[in-house]
Amino acid sequence: MKRSIICLWVLLIFATACATTSISGLPQNKPISEKFYTYTLNPNEHNIYVRVNAAIGETLILDFPAGTELTEPITLGDKSILQYEITRPLQIKMWPLLHNGTKEGDMYGLSTTLQFKTKQGAFIIDVVITPPDQSCGRITFTEPASNKTISIFFPDEGFLSSQQSALSRITEVP
Repeated sequence: MKRSIICLWVLLIFATACATTSISGLPQNKPISEKFYTYTLNPNEHNIYVRVNAAIGETLILDFPAGTELTEPITLGDKSILQYEITRPLQIKMWPLLHNGTKEGDMYGLSTTLQFKTKQGAFIIDVVITPPDQSCGRITFTEPASNKTISIFFPDEGFLSSQQSALSRITEVP
């Protein structure tokens, strides 16, 4: 009996840990609140979930790498609290709105999603309304750095002197 309870407890802890980690590895319960955030896209990741704080009256901008195009129209969860605009190259500007005359402070914590697809994959942007000092202003999605490695060879001093002497023999005129 005691062993069963311990196993259930461990299983519960593991399930909780898995449930609080998003597809992209960012914790789902900790939205992005930095004013400028860079998100490096993983080529093996085709479902990108990002939770981000946004303030009423401020614009949140999502920048994408050159050549990124939407493959399907954007789906917006609650149109009454968020509006967006798409510009080229792909940049999505969004801003939360006051809902039917509600006070701004009463809207803190409300959230809605913006969903769209690109060649990189499906994006789910979960926008949480927060005060301006806790909100994000721009997320720049970047592609990972090239996988090419540059090897630099630093020869030892003996190698250099032998090469210099060989070069001087070649360039000597008899």
